[in-house]
Amino acid sequence: MKKLFSKIGLGLMSLMALVFGASAHAAADADLVAGFASSTAIFTDNKGAIITYVVSIVLVVTVVTLIIRGLFFGKRMLSGVFGGGKRRR
Repeated sequence: MKKLFSKIGLGLMSLMALVFGASAHAAADADLVAGFASSTAIFTDNKGAIITYVVSIVLVVTVVTLIIRGLFFGKRMLSGVFGGGKRRR
């Protein structure tokens, strides 16, 4: 019964969001539209710089992750050669 009420409530909230969202879209303010257009212009004008910045961050994180994993792999291989690895209790 609790799941049924949850589903009904979710359906009603979706319907309200659809109705109020459509009415709010129809009554858009001109200043709001102009402000949103100017804020998106920042991203469209500097698209190349933003993409380069994001790609460089992803590349640095990937390289650092690979280096750390390589160090742990080397440590595990060396500990297996000298002393039989970790001792288990």
